Amino acid sequence: PYRPFTGLKEDFARRFAVYKSDWTDGFTDLQSISKKCSTVFFLLCAILPTSIAYGMLNDGNTQGLINVQKVIIGQAIGGVFFAVFGGQPMLVLSTTAPLSIYIHVIYNIAESTGWPFFRLYTCVGLWCQVFLILAAIFQAADLIKFTRRSTEEMFSLFIATALTYKAIHATIHAYTSNFEGCFPESLEGDCLPQSALLSILLLLLTCWFSVSIDAFRNQSLFSKGLRNLIADYAVPIAMLFSVLVASLLFFNVPSEQLSNHNDIKYTK
Repeated sequence: PYRPFTGLKEDFARRFAVYKSDWTDGFTDLQSISKKCSTVFFLLCAILPTSIAYGMLNDGNTQGLINVQKVIIGQAIGGVFFAVFGGQPMLVLSTTAPLSIYIHVIYNIAESTGWPFFRLYTCVGLWCQVFLILAAIFQAADLIKFTRRSTEEMFSLFIATALTYKAIHATIHAYTSNFEGCFPESLEGDCLPQSALLSILLLLLTCWFSVSIDAFRNQSLFSKGLRNLIADYAVPIAMLFSVLVASLLFFNVPSEQLSNHNDIKYTK
């Protein structure tokens, strides 16, 4: 019969038997250590561009309250915590688009009500934690078997629509901000049409390159596993490629840089 905590007990018993080996198997010989180091470097290159991209999105959505630096620090702390207490050290955490949209909604609520953003953000996180604990106790994950593919497709459509809107909004902002000083009646702003054009070119280049890499899984070159591996990281690869193009070929064109909000205080 179904009882609360049954799933937690079974998961704990199943993972506890191999918990030690999950940490020690990667250090048995030089080959294991080499594979461990290469995996760490690969994951770093795959996750860091995503963190920077969504960190910049959060920076714009929260007026710098959550920026790239905080996203990377928070992800590092959460990754260590999950690796130790999540049952295995290979749990890979990465910020996602739904989380960025969620942060934007919380920020808008805080702005409209006058509540402090970080306090509201913390309260929402604690409230979500209560539901997660209840879901783990009562094995709510079993309900996923009643969902259909249409549920996933609707959720994906919502995320794609929201991110497309943000991309269009950022493109319009790049044009308006760089053309403000190009009119005689304008008293403020810079006239940088080359920066606006570069923003459009990089946007189209990143989009085209990521779609092309994702379509690489249907080609006949290399093995199927390698093709799928390359296609899975289409967006980070396209982002790195666009950054290299902008840095090496258009280094003399002014472009928007990461904002550096020196508001992270460290206490002893």
